[in-house]
Amino acid sequence: MAEEIITREELVDAKVDAKDLGECVNGNETGIVTPRYGEAYSTLPMAIQIIQESGADAAAKLENAGGYISVPTLAMLNAIMPAYNYQLARVEATGDEYRWEPTATPTPKWEATGRNYLSEAKADATAKANAAETNAKSYTDTENYKFGFLKDKIPDPMSSLFYQFAVINAVKQILFGAGDKGVDAGCLSIRSLESGGFFDKNMNAPILINDDGTVNIPFFRSIATSDLKVDLEQLKSKSGNVPFNPASAIYRSFNHIIINGQSLSTGDGTKYGGVTLSTSQPYNNLMVKSGVLSQYADRPFDVSQFIPLVEAEYTPENSTETPTSSVCNGLSARLVKHGYPTASTVFIGSNHGKGARTVKMLSEFERGGEGWFEKMVTQAKAIHDRVIAMGGEYNLQASVFWQGEYDQWGNGLSDNYKNMMAYAEQVAHLFDLFNQIMTAYAGKPIKPFIVLSQTSSHAKYQKTNPWVALAELYLAQNRDDYLLSHPDYCLGRIALDNLHLTPIDTWIGGQYAARAIEKSITVKKWMPLHCKSATWVGNTVTLDMHVPSGQLVFDNYFGELIPNYGFEIWEDGAYVNIISTVEIVGTSQVKITCSREPSLTAEVTYAFWRSGKPVAAGKAGGARGNLRDTNGLIDVVTAPDSTTYALHNACVTFKVGR
Repeated sequence: MAEEIITREELVDAKVDAKDLGECVNGNETGIVTPRYGEAYSTLPMAIQIIQESGADAAAKLENAGGYISVPTLAMLNAIMPAYNYQLARVEATGDEYRWEPTATPTPKWEATGRNYLSEAKADATAKANAAETNAKSYTDTENYKFGFLKDKIPDPMSSLFYQFAVINAVKQILFGAGDKGVDAGCLSIRSLESGGFFDKNMNAPILINDDGTVNIPFFRSIATSDLKVDLEQLKSKSGNVPFNPASAIYRSFNHIIINGQSLSTGDGTKYGGVTLSTSQPYNNLMVKSGVLSQYADRPFDVSQFIPLVEAEYTPENSTETPTSSVCNGLSARLVKHGYPTASTVFIGSNHGKGARTVKMLSEFERGGEGWFEKMVTQAKAIHDRVIAMGGEYNLQASVFWQGEYDQWGNGLSDNYKNMMAYAEQVAHLFDLFNQIMTAYAGKPIKPFIVLSQTSSHAKYQKTNPWVALAELYLAQNRDDYLLSHPDYCLGRIALDNLHLTPIDTWIGGQYAARAIEKSITVKKWMPLHCKSATWVGNTVTLDMHVPSGQLVFDNYFGELIPNYGFEIWEDGAYVNIISTVEIVGTSQVKITCSREPSLTAEVTYAFWRSGKPVAAGKAGGARGNLRDTNGLIDVVTAPDSTTYALHNACVTFKVGR
């Protein structure tokens, strides 16, 4: 049988028959089984119910002369003296079979035969169902091998994993293999963290099947161009009209992670105090020979080989801790913990940030850029070419973007760029264009995750409207490829300027970014702790929160307690002091009670700044709040200096109106 092919129709029929047998014994919602052939019949539980409902009449009824007597209970059976010797009977309550023994002493009686019709029927149905499943899985075609189920575990030639399912060709090469760690196409071991998928001849994935049964179609996502308009539907449409997971969910042999943005992304805080932390490589992650920041400020760039990823500028005296190593190593650690071999989680980290630059300055020349965009493209292409020259496969896993302070400061910007949608459009354009260029260059879709940290420097620049922070949340809510990993008010600043991150806080921020990428690959798209909706009733406002993990907590973990835990009411653009209490309700709600009913123009804000508050950034005095979840109870990371940190999720800055 193992050498015969089974048709799709026979597989479908076998599945139907197995289902019918199971329902016959165990029952279903209707009590009726409709087989592929013949008339419908009652399930055993339904038949028993019908007999029981017939009451005493069933106890006295013979199924046939000398045949079975069927009664609800053993007591009822013992009250019957049959007309035939060796009469058989069964008790519905237990399924046991009895025989009338006329020679029993001192008087004739019913004796158990040791058989049970319910157990026998179930065993028979189970055996047939198992046989049908085994036969379906073991059929192969010895002549054509157009399609085959392999019943034994097949070793993956590229790792220590095994397939539970495989499609093979005429010489038994694996064309498509599915195992407990993902999906492979061919022997190239292109690892997908989806439950299933289909690949074309170029190893692109037009269809991916998620763990929850939903289908993603990343290959058909349209690529945005420079004519991107500033409205919600356009931003959504540029991502495609169906949900998708970016192609970054598919592992290649080398996975590039780009860090971009302003001085927070380049670790400038280390220059003003502190030491570099990530000085050794615990996994297989790489950087170009000239270093993580080798293209930063036009320093020499050498891509002649890859070397272990560590944190140090091109000149050692200016060593610095960028988030690059933390993101790459943090992602490796999480994926290895999920069971992925270390060899399949190789990330190439490169950093392209430049301090004191707006998004416009970081964009292409045609948009007023200063050349940093073109340098990033040049370096990405060079890294791609080095990977190909080594015989590997290139994938752009993620672009981590820590930027926004200069835009939030706003000096020198026209009013047209001092609003949420203008900033969102600028960021979307920058990365859509970059992905478009890299897709054309690589000859296959390049759709990385764009990982943002939420800028929290509006208090430092005394801005009551945190348009950059709101734009970053907006992008995460409306673009499936944008992830908002954390609000950066939860990170500590150096004392010199209350703006730049300390080395350890740069490292922690990288861990938040790595976690957002990993969750988006292995579970579903990452979303931070934020408000989903608000219900306004009288003088109360109830906020429904998206809680990533655990439960809501008010405390000083991310900074000293502040009035109303960071929540405020604004009317007509002005702060009003009407909040009486703020409390957590249940597992995912925050209830605000006011001294009067808020006006129709009222908005609830969180982690905003207004006159009279401290002028700083970060948890020591910046615009912040005291609401978090308890994710850190199950998510603890260890820094290079062996210090541990609990990755609780701080609530991001938001506002919500009536």
